[in-house]
Amino acid sequence: MGNVIGQLISQVIGGTIAALIIALIIQWATKKVAKFKPSYGMAYKSAFLGTVAGLILGFMIGLAFGMSGQTEQGKLYLISMVAGFILQGAIYQPVEKLTSQGIIGKLNSRLIFLRRLS
Repeated sequence: MGNVIGQLISQVIGGTIAALIIALIIQWATKKVAKFKPSYGMAYKSAFLGTVAGLILGFMIGLAFGMSGQTEQGKLYLISMVAGFILQGAIYQPVEKLTSQGIIGKLNSRLIFLRRLS
């Protein structure tokens, strides 16, 4: 159990560092999709929250699969990826607010996530 906690903590630290770079990509993707450029702080906050939430969700899915006796890693990766896509898109939507036009839509938040992957 100690190894699992240590691995989770190291992934959070790595996610914090990775969010510094991902924030720049989110700024670029939001400018392309939603036609505005969020501040770096706003982009970093959404990148950090999305990364940490995705890590925690993946950990919980892996724990559930492990407890049920499932050993196929392919299914676990696919389910974690789809769940992370939905979760991070849902996080980008309320965090990245437009100043004059309200909140970006669900479709745009998913498109920003897909732009970030490309």
